[in-house]
Amino acid sequence: MNKKQISITELLEKLNNLPPKNTTDFFVELPNLFELLKDNKMIEELNKILNERKEKISIRYNIMALLVSYNERMENYKKAAEIINQFRYDFSESDDFRDHINYYLSLMYRTNKIYVEALKYAEKAILYMPDNLGFCNNYSEIAFLLLEENIYFENNVKHKEYYDKAIMYIRKAIDGNNNYAKYHYNLGMLYAINKNFSDAKLEIQSAIEMEDNHIEDYSLRILKYKNGLSMIDYLKNKSELIESNKKIKDMMNKLNDERNKNFEFIGFFAGIITFLISSINISFKLDFSSSVSLMVILLGCIIISFSSLRVIFRRDDVWKDFIILIIIGVSFIILGVIFNRYL
Repeated sequence: MNKKQISITELLEKLNNLPPKNTTDFFVELPNLFELLKDNKMIEELNKILNERKEKISIRYNIMALLVSYNERMENYKKAAEIINQFRYDFSESDDFRDHINYYLSLMYRTNKIYVEALKYAEKAILYMPDNLGFCNNYSEIAFLLLEENIYFENNVKHKEYYDKAIMYIRKAIDGNNNYAKYHYNLGMLYAINKNFSDAKLEIQSAIEMEDNHIEDYSLRILKYKNGLSMIDYLKNKSELIESNKKIKDMMNKLNDERNKNFEFIGFFAGIITFLISSINISFKLDFSSSVSLMVILLGCIIISFSSLRVIFRRDDVWKDFIILIIIGVSFIILGVIFNRYL
């Protein structure tokens, strides 16, 4: 049975009786009024009051907070950001607004996909109200959006820090309200981008089972959770494919290394055979000193040729060895020339 529809005057009275704005209870009570916003006419009336600016500032501020929280609940972050941007200057002198500015700025930057800035303000909001579970959840959601775009973040120290903080805050939210399905969903999605797929599925299955089927956006939430399960399967398959490709690439690199080593060995062995045959021929045709000098020069040439062969086959990470071998080869050639002249 639907609840009796109340008038705008009665809603304003409820808004006026909300807990103090500098308490966590203020944000806890706001969702209790969402049911009253199912009627678009009520939302239009609230927007009219904001635009006319006739009501006292505390009431108008509560209206803005209600509309922002409602659109955030509906995941209409663009609309929430528009409301903040449109009316924030009305409350620039309000201590209440300055207290909450970090949370609202995080929503604005989130909408514009400037996630690093959004995280900065989301964490400032938590520092102001450490017991606000919604603020903790807000940080984890923004962190997921950032890391989803940079899913292989293990080697990025800053992104790893964002992930660790997101896990810490969402677990804090779950400790404060273990029966709130959305917190379990967000924890599951964070697990997924860290490749902990089994725990990710468990958390999202829990979210599906515990979601309140009386809330207005129940169908949308269940659809989102099921899409989350599909995304986990996609990320798992993608991760396995990348790992398989990596293993194949490593195997091909090893095969290429072995092939190149075999070519180097064949080249080196051929050089040694050539050197031995040439040395025997030289020793029969020339005198001792000439034979020694030519054999030393030939050895230097073979060393230089071998070093060049290594560069051709390996290309990378051999330049240090190449330079050393070139120096040794040139040294043998010079030594052979000296032998020829002075022996």
